[in-house]
Amino acid sequence: MAAIERNEVALRVEKWATAVRENQDIRNQVKEPGKLAQLAVSDCDFDNSASGITHTEYLHLRTVWYRYMRNHIDSFAGLLKDDKETGYKGFISPQADALATQLMARKSTFLSQYLEECQRTAGDVGYLHPSFQCGYYANVRYWQVMVTAHTKGNDAGGSKIFKPTVRSGNTRPVTPQQQQQHDVSVSPSQLSQSGSPLRFTTPAAKSHPPARGTSANSPSADEAYVNTALLLFLQAVTQDFHKHFPSLHWVPPRMAMHLKVPVENARTKKYEDSILLEARVDGYLCDAALEGGLSRPIVICEAKSALRSSIQVATERQEAAEMAAWICHDRGGHGLLQSSASGRKRRLMISQTRDEIWIIVGEYGHAYEEYIRNAPRRAGMSSTNAPPLRYTALASSFEETLGSPTFLDQLDKMKGAGDIQGWEDPVVQTALAERSGRKQAERSQRHNRTGGGPDLPKVDGFLVMHRFGPWKTHDPANMDVFVRRLLGLMIQLHSAPSRQLSSRASK
Repeated sequence: MAAIERNEVALRVEKWATAVRENQDIRNQVKEPGKLAQLAVSDCDFDNSASGITHTEYLHLRTVWYRYMRNHIDSFAGLLKDDKETGYKGFISPQADALATQLMARKSTFLSQYLEECQRTAGDVGYLHPSFQCGYYANVRYWQVMVTAHTKGNDAGGSKIFKPTVRSGNTRPVTPQQQQQHDVSVSPSQLSQSGSPLRFTTPAAKSHPPARGTSANSPSADEAYVNTALLLFLQAVTQDFHKHFPSLHWVPPRMAMHLKVPVENARTKKYEDSILLEARVDGYLCDAALEGGLSRPIVICEAKSALRSSIQVATERQEAAEMAAWICHDRGGHGLLQSSASGRKRRLMISQTRDEIWIIVGEYGHAYEEYIRNAPRRAGMSSTNAPPLRYTALASSFEETLGSPTFLDQLDKMKGAGDIQGWEDPVVQTALAERSGRKQAERSQRHNRTGGGPDLPKVDGFLVMHRFGPWKTHDPANMDVFVRRLLGLMIQLHSAPSRQLSSRASK
């Protein structure tokens, strides 16, 4: 088992396919030429806990990680918004981005004072006593400081993650004490006629590399420090700008979400619904105006006491399991960011590991929804007459395993492919170079051909976890940029078309 635990998460579809073919616990039939797309999530005997997910279980979730590394702040900015030139559709609409920009141009004195407090270092007077002038953010800063002030010494954390089982239920939002605040409201009428925001530039923020788990970066003494710091911070931002999304709240329940799919009953020879996996999140964002209210996540959170670099594989397996379970758990249109140009859906996770905050966007298409729900195996169907498991087509070229045309065009414009871990490999660079130099007529010819592919599934049938970060909680420029991005994402979720329909239906 120790050797399995060291296996990396898949950084590309190609790497996932190699891991599947080399894994002795996966049935041999799907390893035959052209059969990878027939792997089923129900083929695996999960241990029913996302916190201790194994490598084999992870592979059955069909998830790949796109880690944006050296220039992750710029990479996120380039993928956040629409681009008319490439046809790329970002995570949020232009309207949401414009409003977020205006709000940050008029940020409250509380937020400004909080950003100043972020510059204090251990030993400074008041380091553990943030100024009352921070308002909503005073307790936030205290708990952020305690994350690194009270540590486990030299224990860098293990690869196995243990979490207590906690009964979940409706809980009051984690709302800081009401205080008089500077009016930061901005109405749509304050936008220019062209829709462009007031003059405001994003502060120059450094993209920090993930810190290493050394004696200077010991884990927090308890995960509760990180969890509390994260939720208080997110809710303080929400409270500060609540006029623009009054029904949104961050709440702390460790809600259980289930990967529940039709599985063959050996006795009856029929497919019956069964829970394969339970995943508990470390709090979430909800919309009190929607059906389900405080019990329906629209963003999920994960918190770890150690740095991501110390527990990266186990953490990212768990985060993938939580996202997959959420997709299976919530079959409606709630909690969706703006869809991609190709129609792929996007969900948001905010994760904090020690003093590093990460934005993770889970992107998936209809083929993945069919896969993770084991859709062809409808409950009650006889297993003797079950349809073949083909959730996604095989790729006709290597580039179809990487992303949609508009996504790859956007990366090419941003020069961002080199920022994704694993994409520096020659096989990726060769495919992208050939694609970049190909004429439109040649692209059409390639699109129409039927054979000669790489014997790999298209990326359409996978959950792609776009990971951006870290944003360091001690870096005021990092926190300034993070708040602006968070505002854009929350505005998008509050104004999503699916939310408007659900809100009207619940009245």
